Amino acid sequence: MAARVREVQRELAEGGVHIEGTPKLGQTRATVVRGWSAIGDILRVDGLHQLADEVARFVGQMEPVRSSRQWVEHDLIEWARQARFRDNRLTR
Repeated sequence: MAARVREVQRELAEGGVHIEGTPKLGQTRATVVRGWSAIGDILRVDGLHQLADEVARFVGQMEPVRSSRQWVEHDLIEWARQARFRDNRLTR
């Protein structure tokens, strides 16, 4: 994992992370969303509207599709933002 983090750090410094497997991830996400939507439809037909609404909210709150490298990139950027925010608060 540490090697992957260092590799992503290097790629970020060079301008961006190499994205691998994203089309397949998108296809898998679409399949998952279709499945959850079908479950929501079945729940509505059965009169379970509140539960169907919860399924829709769940699908709407799913994290974006990202490869493992993109998750590392996201976490590194978020960590840097938080560190910068902490540093700014300390210097004021």
